[in-house]
Amino acid sequence: MSNDQKDALKWYGKLAMNGSMTTQFNLAYIYNKGAHVPQNYKQAVKWYNMAALQGSSSAQCNLGLLYELGNGIKQDYEWAARLYLEAAEQGNAIAQCNLGGLYIEGNGVEKSVEKAYMWFTLAANAGNTDAKKELEQLRKKISKAQIEASERLIEAQETAL
Repeated sequence: MSNDQKDALKWYGKLAMNGSMTTQFNLAYIYNKGAHVPQNYKQAVKWYNMAALQGSSSAQCNLGLLYELGNGIKQDYEWAARLYLEAAEQGNAIAQCNLGGLYIEGNGVEKSVEKAYMWFTLAANAGNTDAKKELEQLRKKISKAQIEASERLIEAQETAL
């Protein structure tokens, strides 16, 4: 790491400690991806958590993924689901898709193809291509009654969003 990069990281840290949500998220991302620094999931968790507490849906989603995978923190599907839900309810399409995946598997939530369908649909409607693929696969596996039940959930959720 060059001296300029070290200086930049130092200033990022100061801004993040002073409560800049955007800087906290960016610093977490840098550590999460190992961009110009050694990858450090524990630091990523720390900074994503700080930004998530301020309401950053992107931080909530990325922190949820770290919990889902157990990167830098003990794997916890329930906590991942809570974080995804917070972000999903803010319209974060990646979180909506990830939450749909948890509902398909029943990881951290009660297994529900109807809720999975709902979250995949909302994410797909927002342009998430992964959700579109998941939705196509799910449509082949579920009944018309399950699709109708899912559509009622979608309508209620869209009203809430």
